[in-house]
Amino acid sequence: MKKNYQSYSQIVNWDNIYLAYKKAAKGRYYRQDVLIFNTKLEENLLLIKKQLEEEKYHFGPYRKRIIHEPKRRVISIAPFSDRIVHHAICQVVEPFFDKGFIFDTYACRSNKGNQAAIKRLRHWLSGRRFIWAWQGDIYHYFSSIDQQILLGEIGRFFNDQKIIKLLDKVISSYTDEAGQQVGLPIGNLTSQLFANIYLNPLDHFIKRNLKQRYYIRYMDDLLILSNDQEQLRKSWLKIDDYLSNKLKLTLHSKKVQIVKIKNGFNFLGYRHFINYYRPKKETFQRFFQRLKRLIGNNKLEVKGIIMFWLAWKNYCQKSRFYFLTQRLISVTESKKSLIDGSKMIC
Repeated sequence: MKKNYQSYSQIVNWDNIYLAYKKAAKGRYYRQDVLIFNTKLEENLLLIKKQLEEEKYHFGPYRKRIIHEPKRRVISIAPFSDRIVHHAICQVVEPFFDKGFIFDTYACRSNKGNQAAIKRLRHWLSGRRFIWAWQGDIYHYFSSIDQQILLGEIGRFFNDQKIIKLLDKVISSYTDEAGQQVGLPIGNLTSQLFANIYLNPLDHFIKRNLKQRYYIRYMDDLLILSNDQEQLRKSWLKIDDYLSNKLKLTLHSKKVQIVKIKNGFNFLGYRHFINYYRPKKETFQRFFQRLKRLIGNNKLEVKGIIMFWLAWKNYCQKSRFYFLTQRLISVTESKKSLIDGSKMIC
């Protein structure tokens, strides 16, 4: 691995810190913590810059929040000043980590994302007649990451010890519920980058050692397409062994499987078949549950409901969503004004 000789001074540069502030505050200017920070904006930013320059910046405690969609998760929210530092770090170091990633990992990367992964998968399915798909999911991925292994991987990318020390501070600022320094907080900008770094060796192992050309990873969701079922079984065992011995991770026993593609399989919110794909059944259910809540909210204008529908239509636009449209009309037919709006956008 060719190491990066970027200087720590790029992180503590004023322009970098100010840009980081703008990204951290975007869409949040009226939140209490941002308003308080903004009362002495320049003074606070200069303090962050000074503390980083002197290597005396300390990361504060996380605030926990529980979300329930699409499933129950505990989100860790860092103090606003810490989020500025996270952005300042990622703006400088992320491009150099990204150069070491394989092409077909799509989560939390510039010019990648969910739809790019779907497009790549559809390109493969339309170009070749695959029979089998192996799907893998890592059990409690973020909470299982070994911080020391992660730091060792980071050290392969950078020579500047100041950068490594700062990243060490970010990682070690998080402890699990038992007070152990293990795992990463869900919700941190840096956690997304670190999570990609942690599985980067696995990506190269699957591509280079196992020779699996048609492999996609989206964070901890793994997918391999093949015509050889026995080869997939062998790869499954080797991937499981690599995760256990090298990364101290475990595949989710209930979510790892080899399936026939013609029968369909779920990946990144869609049900995929050879010639087409559509949103998953669970996605439909969440859509209509939220739609009914919106309709039941008398304070919400019809425009707000239509905007919600447009967002979902965009989500479904390249898949088969005819039945979604028809059910939307049936659910909203009790409100004539909404029917008119729905017909207009359908």
